[in-house]
Amino acid sequence: MLKDPVRFNDAVVSFFQRKYGVYTRQVLKDLRNRSSSRKWLRDLLDWVPWRKVERHFFPLFATASLLGGVTPHHVAFCSAYARAVSLPLLRIDYLIDSAQVESLEETQMHSVCEDLLSNWCCNYDGMMDVPPLPNGQRLFALVLSNYYDVFCSLYEEILSRYDDSLVSQPERALRSILRSSHSQLTCRYFAVAVQASFLISRKKIDPEIMAVAKSFGRIRQLVDQVADVTEDLNMGKLTLPVLFCLVTGDSEYESAILGLWKKARDGRGSSQLTGMLSRIKEKTVSLGGYDKAYTLADMWYRDAIRSTGSYTELRILLRLKRASLERLKINGWTDIANYY
Repeated sequence: MLKDPVRFNDAVVSFFQRKYGVYTRQVLKDLRNRSSSRKWLRDLLDWVPWRKVERHFFPLFATASLLGGVTPHHVAFCSAYARAVSLPLLRIDYLIDSAQVESLEETQMHSVCEDLLSNWCCNYDGMMDVPPLPNGQRLFALVLSNYYDVFCSLYEEILSRYDDSLVSQPERALRSILRSSHSQLTCRYFAVAVQASFLISRKKIDPEIMAVAKSFGRIRQLVDQVADVTEDLNMGKLTLPVLFCLVTGDSEYESAILGLWKKARDGRGSSQLTGMLSRIKEKTVSLGGYDKAYTLADMWYRDAIRSTGSYTELRILLRLKRASLERLKINGWTDIANYY
């Protein structure tokens, strides 16, 4: 896994695609059928790479297998979740990260999500081409919680951009990130998928499996922070490796970030900002910010993997995220372009 994380990643994805491909293809077929009368859905399916969407379903199908098998209800839920949450939010996240919008309202996608969720609220079984979903109201509450949790996170992300006070007082931002990383991330896609599978199967939610889901969310969040250091800095956001460096009190590092943000706010050329970002990244390496984040993520992984027990496929998905961290380290703390 750690010697060749790219090969491991490809093997894991291929395994899940082979095992659950028949179900993900059913989901895609249903979405395509529905898109014939919904231009917004057609546009999203054309824009969002399917590999980014189908990975949201793997933990649901893996959990369903533990509970007796995948049913048409699981497939129907995946289609509804993709329409109401995965596809729109992947698009919104991209628009925000690429600075194409300054607010969520500009994306014009939030209304799509809200309309779908309102429809589900009023007629939660009417979205499905199968008999009413088991625990339909609880499933709706779960998805609604996920939806608003992500939207609140995106709003907070926009409001906190280029906040110089966070650079001058990094301890506050560091505590906030670590606190959110340790929180019960029950509103992230992995945990939503696991909980939904229990509800659809009419089984009592297993706290041990939910602990695995929570661990996956923590590690995924931290791996994303490591991967997005320069991109997030350019957008006025601080990630964990940067905060680890700021709390050392290195005045040169602090000044470099404040200088970068000033030029970004002034609309300076991208070539100048690229050079500044490159120098900040080198300093992040030399101050040990990446190494500290790596060590923390590895510690969380080792704690989590001990609790996975016999849940083989969930264990594999957890190892997949650990491999992503190793891939970043091997590649000089830069991810491979357009790679999952």
